[in-house]
Amino acid sequence: MKKVITKSVILTVLILVVVVLVGQMTLSIFFPQTVSDIALKFNDKTACANYQEKAYKKSPTFDNLALLTERSILANDDDKIIIYAEKFIDDENFIAYANSVDESYAYYIASSLVTSLYNKGYTLKSIETAFIQTVDFEHVGPVHRLIALASEKGDKQTLITIKQKLITINNNVYVNNLVQIINEEINKIN
Repeated sequence: MKKVITKSVILTVLILVVVVLVGQMTLSIFFPQTVSDIALKFNDKTACANYQEKAYKKSPTFDNLALLTERSILANDDDKIIIYAEKFIDDENFIAYANSVDESYAYYIASSLVTSLYNKGYTLKSIETAFIQTVDFEHVGPVHRLIALASEKGDKQTLITIKQKLITINNNVYVNNLVQIINEEINKIN
């Protein structure tokens, strides 16, 4: 009698494990957006971004691209940010979408892209992208973020390159302030 009960318990556990695994596979293959949403609720940012990427590849809509970019930023996944933030920014719907979200949203996405490029060693591209994505220097944006990051890392060469680009811009009080800040940061590094 004990053998029959033991076999039944083991068989039941195995069936439950198989059902759970098949359920997980089904969800991840056919409903990656749902899995991404669940992962977000459980604060598993990496899984959230990974499943959102699967959802985007399954259905490459603008809304899925926006969500993928945001979740990649949340997960601090520089590789995904570089791929998808650039694609997101280049989309014709980006400006209208960014304006509908928040006045600083476009700078948030662009600054994240610039930071990821810098972190991955694409320094010149990060500088170029920062200047392309910065509309004005009055508000904190990608150039400001890159200056802060380079200062934090003690990257004198990047600060000098940014300064040289800033000097070529028309005389502007905000630009002049940034040049002064960069000079102070360079002096701290020396």
